[in-house]
Amino acid sequence: MKTVLITGGTGLIGRQLANQLRAKGYRVTLLSRTPKAHVEFTTYGWNHDTGFLDIRAIAEADYIIHLAGANIGEKRWTPKRQQEIVDSRVRSGELLYHALKTEKHHVKVVISASAIGYYGAQTSETIFTETDAPATDFLGTTCKKMGTSGRTNRHIRHTHRATTHGRGTRAQRWRIS
Repeated sequence: MKTVLITGGTGLIGRQLANQLRAKGYRVTLLSRTPKAHVEFTTYGWNHDTGFLDIRAIAEADYIIHLAGANIGEKRWTPKRQQEIVDSRVRSGELLYHALKTEKHHVKVVISASAIGYYGAQTSETIFTETDAPATDFLGTTCKKMGTSGRTNRHIRHTHRATTHGRGTRAQRWRIS
């Protein structure tokens, strides 16, 4: 049975994805800042602020899906909160990619998903593709920073989703670049 490690597996997208992967026969594990709180899946600890990552999570994984990041809708975007949003994505990615460079593993692919905000908040008739540039606003630049934090690792594939949906909706297929 192949193992998929999900960072951000307790968030809106991560929870749905974990359940769908398990239903398809994958073993799903999570990386979490509060590993004891999640009993549904094997959960390992990590903390990008301290540089801690339980290496067992990497050693067991065949695939990694990196969704981690502070909830952008949870609090007002003060300068401090904006820095938390950026750091939670960039520093967690750097920690993950450092572990892949320095630790023994058999990970085949890492999918890093920066999600909402990549193309900007303005509505238009434009249909964006994976080759379009990110927006120059806060979320666009945050997604770009997340996407470039692990570019030197040959295992990493980046994807962008312009929208996410909540409870009761079907998961969209993710295109990988």
